[in-house]
Order: sequence, then structure tokens, then C-alpha cells
Amino acid sequence: MVSSTTVACSGVIAKGARRLTTLEDWRRRAAPKGTGHWKDGRSAKENARLWLGAAPDLPSGIAKVLAACAGVGNLRSWSAEPEARVRFDAFGGEPANLDVLVQASDEYGPIVVGVEAKADETFGHTVEKTLLQVRKRLMQNPGSKGVERIRQLAAVFGLDLEQRETLDLRYQLLTLTAATLAEARRQFADRAVIIVQEFVTPLTNAENRARNARDLEEFLRTVLGHATGIGPDTIAGPFACDGLCRLHVAKAQTVL
Repeated sequence: MVSSTTVACSGVIAKGARRLTTLEDWRRRAAPKGTGHWKDGRSAKENARLWLGAAPDLPSGIAKVLAACAGVGNLRSWSAEPEARVRFDAFGGEPANLDVLVQASDEYGPIVVGVEAKADETFGHTVEKTLLQVRKRLMQNPGSKGVERIRQLAAVFGLDLEQRETLDLRYQLLTLTAATLAEARRQFADRAVIIVQEFVTPLTNAENRARNARDLEEFLRTVLGHATGIGPDTIAGPFACDGLCRLHVAKAQTVL
């Protein structure tokens, strides 16, 4: 087990071949799908501000949880892509959309980090609601593969779609995990880290943040067998995934 002594190193934030250095760069080239999401105090814009404000260093909260990760050594390089579209299966349609995808390396090799930014927005629909939506879509379009995608995703994580604890999971957390692990395989990385970056702002609601904490806890318990949740600036793992990758899950918090 390697030492948890991640050191600072310079990195770049880029979309395609274009380096991002200003909020306007980020908004134009890596804005969220919904234009209404780009607001002060909400996760999309605050996440951009956080990364750009720290560059060429990692944001302090991200650096802190990586430093606490027993599987990560001294970082030598990193690059970050906002709004990264990452495929995790062979089906068509929309891939997973990671708020930030980080490719890093230390003395032991490559590391892939998937970041999901939240103020107090939900982790998307539950598996149950997502299933209802794709089943309706299948009735309208017999070629739709949405149901097969969810079944395959459940099988990857050993989940039973007949069980209430599976149906209550937030689908976005499953796709975030699957996409981060898929990218790790593509990069021949045996370590992957998922980080939920939480923003506490004047616009966020404590009850909504508590709901997100419960949803993350249920994900950790049901999918990864971790008995408890994780608090701000803490990390859990490693969890063995397919015998190929060691996965850590962390939460970083920024109070504005």
C-alpha cells in the first residue's frame, strides 16, 4: 500500500485541444446542457470557478481527498476535461456525462478521477423511475436499448432489479461509477477515484444536501458494501472492481 502523500503538481484544464483559463472559455466550450444551470451559487458555475481559480494546481478539496487516498502516491501530472462524455457500454445513445474527468499519474502509473459536482441538486432519477422512462420509450420505439442498458449495468454491479434497495438507488451514481471505471480500463489504470464535489452556498438547502448524503450512503452500502456514509473531505475504499481496478469514493466540500 502506497503512502498517502500526494504532492502538488501543475496541470491543465482543457476541452479538446483548447485550454480553458476563464469562466467564459468554460461556459462556451463546456457548459452544462441546461442553460439555466449556469448560475452563481449553483454547481455548474461554481465548479468551473473552483477549478479555474486553483489552476494550475488542483482545487484544494480535490487535492485533500487524493492525499488521503492510500492508493495514490506523489502526483507527477494531471489534466482535467469538463463535461466529459464517457461511454461505459456498447449501446448507442447518450454516454455518461462527467462534470470533470481527470487523468493523472504518479510514480505507480495512471489514475482516473471522475468528479460529480453538486450544490443541492439530486443525483438524478432513481433506478425505478429511470426504468419506467425507458420502458415507455421501448413501447414507442422497439429499437430502444435503454432497458437492456440498465439490465447490463445492474449485472455489472451484481444488483437485482427486483429488489427495492436497487430500485431506490440513484441512477446517476451508477453511471458515474461505470464511466469512471470504463475510462480507467481504457487508460490501463488500475486505480480509479470518484469524487462528489459538494458546494454549500446561500442558494442551497440543508435538507436537500442531507438527502444527497443519504443517497450516497445507500449507494456505498448497496453497490460497494461500505457500511457507512462518508462525510465532507473524506474517502472510502479501496473497493475491488472486476479484479482489475481499485476504486475509491470520496466527498469534497466547498463552503461559499
